[in-house]
Amino acid sequence: MRIELSCKLCGSARFDYPLVITDDAEISCSHCGRKVGTVAEIQAQLIEQITSDDAKHS
Repeated sequence: MRIELSCKLCGSARFDYPLVITDDAEISCSHCGRKVGTVAEIQAQLIEQITSDDAKHS
């Protein structure tokens, strides 16, 4: 299983995280600075990728 997360603007897979991680903490792209989403939004995207990939292989 491969999980991918990249900036929709520049394609980078490097991100800046706040020192204190909370569900509403903003994550941004290290390359272009675009806000990628909150920790909760990113978690939801990753869970969707995992469950979608699991459904394909069932």
